[in-house]
Amino acid sequence: MGLLTDFNIDIKKEELILMLGGNLDNSKKALKIIEDKWELITTAKKLINPMVLYDLYEIKRIDGSKVYIEDEQLESKILSSFIQGADYAAISFLTLGPELENQTDVYMKEGKYIDAYMLDGIGTVCLQKIGNQAYDTIVNQASLMGLKCSSPISPGQAGWNVDEQRKIFNILTPEKLSITLTASNLLMPKKSVSFVLGTGKNLSSTKKACDFCPFNQTCPGKKVRDYQGR
Repeated sequence: MGLLTDFNIDIKKEELILMLGGNLDNSKKALKIIEDKWELITTAKKLINPMVLYDLYEIKRIDGSKVYIEDEQLESKILSSFIQGADYAAISFLTLGPELENQTDVYMKEGKYIDAYMLDGIGTVCLQKIGNQAYDTIVNQASLMGLKCSSPISPGQAGWNVDEQRKIFNILTPEKLSITLTASNLLMPKKSVSFVLGTGKNLSSTKKACDFCPFNQTCPGKKVRDYQGR
């Protein structure tokens, strides 16, 4: 089991424009707003407490859309196609903690809607960046063992029901991160996410979760990942 708490979070203006739904080809107005509110980046970095928990589990077997890990049966055609040939599954939880979303709520109550919107967007970029670094850490460790890695996929993404989150939670309970699960299987704090990927010597899939999403041409998160070359 690994716990990560040290991250390099350098947010570019272009990433924030895209995450907030802007277009880099016509971004003068958005850029002016972001520059005027750039101090919110400093505010966000003071509020977040980024942490990642991850572990590696033997895959007992894959049977059609069902993936058997520990005492759980994960079910997703996309997940099973991603990790065909994998010997292990890496499961990870990551969070920014609750303070950033608490401050977003304060801004909303004070009528500072632009500040709230921007702070929330900054938080989403931060969460994506620590997710990237968590994935890279797992890939590097797998490489040292001579293993390949699939792309990550999360419950709630296209082709994997969010209710499967509870099964992931049962395998790797993220107590150290103070993450909890709601009755509707959403992670709390809100700026938290989990993902699963396969590792093995015989992996061949190059698919990504975004490839199956009907919103992959308009999704702000996808546009940020494309900008980052991920």
